[in-house]
Amino acid sequence: MNRMLVDAGYGSSEEERELTPPPEPPQKRRKQLPSLSSELIISAPVDDPSKHQGRARTQPYVDGQFAAHVYIPIKLGHASQRLRGTIVRLVKQLQVLVPEMHSFLTETDAEENILQSLHISLSRPIYLRAHQRDGLRLCVQSASRTQSNIEVGAGHAQLKHLTDRLTPFIKSLHQEPYYSAPRFHFSVAWALLRPQSLPESIGEAVDEGEDMARPPFPAISDLPPTLLEDLNSAFGREIRESGSLMAEVIQMRIGKVVSTFKL
Repeated sequence: MNRMLVDAGYGSSEEERELTPPPEPPQKRRKQLPSLSSELIISAPVDDPSKHQGRARTQPYVDGQFAAHVYIPIKLGHASQRLRGTIVRLVKQLQVLVPEMHSFLTETDAEENILQSLHISLSRPIYLRAHQRDGLRLCVQSASRTQSNIEVGAGHAQLKHLTDRLTPFIKSLHQEPYYSAPRFHFSVAWALLRPQSLPESIGEAVDEGEDMARPPFPAISDLPPTLLEDLNSAFGREIRESGSLMAEVIQMRIGKVVSTFKL
């Protein structure tokens, strides 16, 4: 029996309509977080030369970074009385020749002068992250165990050995080690060096009748050309014949923490 196939349509007018997308739901408003208490916010140090006799930070502040320095402290109290007196007179003469000079010597009483920050550097400034501090501490401790007391003045080779022991660690930080041919010394005075772009007197008025916000700090363009020669002629032989200084410890400053290692 032959059957006829009939194509029956079941479409409706509703299905033939073009479907419209449903409306988007309204966006939720984000809640604004409360502001942190000022007690929880650690402000970065502000470099204010007026609090440091005009000196400015050479390395910008970086949060989480610690400045470190390795050095040998020197105390004139351990030197002969003649050597102490010679250094004191040298500094006074230096300030006569260059009045802008500031002394590192601090007079504690009528008879004796000791040094406030006299030292022989064994490194440039080193900048560490928190996890790198122990590495430098172990490096300095290891270096200190290789030396006995060092006579500064005849101990150049021993001091050079100490700086060489620090070099591999400093290079691992991708920083510059101490000088390859160092001239070990301790400084007894300092002065601000005036950049060529600044006026003759730091702190003079910007506009006529208007003072700068910071107080004036005298500075120099350069040392007098014959200064070192004159001082060496006047005091060099006396210092060399006055005795020696003994280096007994190495100190390492990381941030505000100072560690001491015996030689």
